[in-house]
Amino acid sequence: NKHNIVVIPPGIKIEKYLSMPRKPEDNMFIMIGRLERRKHYEHAIMALKIAARYRPDIKLLIIGDGPLKPYLTQLVKRFSLEKNVFLLGAVDERTKLDLLSRARALIHLGYPEGFGIAIIEALAMGVPVIAYNVPPINEIIVDRIHGVLIEKDCVKDIARTLINLNRMDFRYNTLIERARNYDIGRIAKRFGILYKRIIAKGNYGLRFNEN
Repeated sequence: NKHNIVVIPPGIKIEKYLSMPRKPEDNMFIMIGRLERRKHYEHAIMALKIAARYRPDIKLLIIGDGPLKPYLTQLVKRFSLEKNVFLLGAVDERTKLDLLSRARALIHLGYPEGFGIAIIEALAMGVPVIAYNVPPINEIIVDRIHGVLIEKDCVKDIARTLINLNRMDFRYNTLIERARNYDIGRIAKRFGILYKRIIAKGNYGLRFNEN
């Protein structure tokens, strides 16, 4: 019975991110996550190859480690993007947040995706998100309000967005307010309400999805 299924997303401590000053650098983009196939890092690198023709100083920082790293390293070399794409590996939390605060936008191209914590972290710092128009990401990001949604696998549209993002206006407070929906305090309250409802009804067979 679909009426007995409650979806509660993960949460983050918003105040932690609000304490980081926003200091965006032109033409700097960032990706954060495990280096694996379903994250489609290669799409971003291919898009950057196109965008670099028009913006030679464009940069993509990739934070994370994983089995795809050797392939991505070779792809960067094949496209001669060593001065544009930087595979930073795993970094400490402070470094991650500092780099995120300086990014023009977070690029998040994962699918299938259960949920994108990095997306919420970006929004909490006033950083817009470039992502594929797939669920559940398009349930978090409203196109042209919190970032740019792109049709799945459309590398040319990613490149076009990278080139033109500076012309788009994303309101800092709007991004922050979106992130507040996922504050850990609000998420905890939702779990509390759910548990009380289960106990009150004696319906211990109720199923729910934490993701």
